[in-house]
Amino acid sequence: MTKQRDTDDLDLSDDELIEVLKNHGMNRRTLMKVFGVGAAVSALGGTATASANRGARIDDVYGAPYAAGENVPSGLVDHVVGLHVHEGDIHEGFPVDPESGAEIPAEFFFDPVGLHVNPGDVVEFTVHDGLHTVTSFHPKYEGLPNRVPTSNAFTSPPVVDDDSWLYRFTKQGVYDINCLPHLGLGMVARIIVSGDGNVPSDTYGPLPIPNAGTVLGAPELTPANIVSEGSVAWADLTL
Repeated sequence: MTKQRDTDDLDLSDDELIEVLKNHGMNRRTLMKVFGVGAAVSALGGTATASANRGARIDDVYGAPYAAGENVPSGLVDHVVGLHVHEGDIHEGFPVDPESGAEIPAEFFFDPVGLHVNPGDVVEFTVHDGLHTVTSFHPKYEGLPNRVPTSNAFTSPPVVDDDSWLYRFTKQGVYDINCLPHLGLGMVARIIVSGDGNVPSDTYGPLPIPNAGTVLGAPELTPANIVSEGSVAWADLTL
């Protein structure tokens, strides 16, 4: 068991302490609120340098968050996925209100919604509209079914307004992810991690969650199709 240590015991300078907090999920805005604008700006004096130092460390559970305007280290990201809210129809009749069956006049989605990556690739999830999370299907989160091949769950903090979140996918398999606030509206995605064109098996079966199950059940999101196409755009789904 790892012994928890209070930050007072670490004998860190102020700058080093702030770096530790940043590496464990506090972005620029949060630091500015906690430490005061002047202190945070001083401590973060070189955004590119601070980001570069942090970029090599992507946590297995909490990834690496970047606030809007921060520079993600060059060459670190292999793929980019956008998180969107679209008012009106891209897919007629989707999503629906589970109780009334009426269409909800907005779509909440990852784009691309299906993505093939190699083991070790880093994916940057960038917010274009709204507030979202990037969260694995795992019982740890809202009692969701386990639909990732890793033993650990993982999630971003809430990300908004051009914020982004990086995650490194290492173990081969099928990863189903979701935005917790908008799971019921079908905001889910599938990432296939495999090398040499291998197609992992989808052993999860249908997802019994309205709208989300419809998305993950789309024929375009079979592992074989995602590996073949490389990526699947939201607009190309059959819903």
